[in-house]
Amino acid sequence: MRRMGPTAIIAFAFAGCATSQPMETTTTRLNAAIEQCAASNKYELSSSLGDEERRLAPNERPFRDCVYRGVEDHVIPLSAVPTLYRAIIVEDRAMTAQIDAGALTRGERRQRLEQLYQSIEQKEVEAQQEKTDRSRKEIVDMLDRQRQADDIVRASQTQLRSVLH
Repeated sequence: MRRMGPTAIIAFAFAGCATSQPMETTTTRLNAAIEQCAASNKYELSSSLGDEERRLAPNERPFRDCVYRGVEDHVIPLSAVPTLYRAIIVEDRAMTAQIDAGALTRGERRQRLEQLYQSIEQKEVEAQQEKTDRSRKEIVDMLDRQRQADDIVRASQTQLRSVLH
């Protein structure tokens, strides 16, 4: 598995899975929000603390809060599994508090976010497949009903012809 930096984890964990819209569009929108959050909170995306530090980077908490709002605004409305995104926000907040208290490393948070991302990605794919299957079944059912209606019309026309002849 390739390793991702902390900012990539945030972006991919929160943006990579929304399936109601092309992934690139969602990711682009969230990446723009992340950049805006970093700028407005004076947060350095390429923080030099390293993954294993047991403390937050300067302005990290307001930056992350801004990113959470971006997820709420831009990702969750497009997701097939919005409760999973809300759960990852809750868990990320708790892990961030643990880092701030020195009880968790940034690397441990990153690993957990990667796990959550993979879980969300799988659930999004499953939800999209279920949606596709339901749509396919609806189309088949509609075609079957149309076929039955056509059969009734043909039978009625045949019966009417035999009466008229």
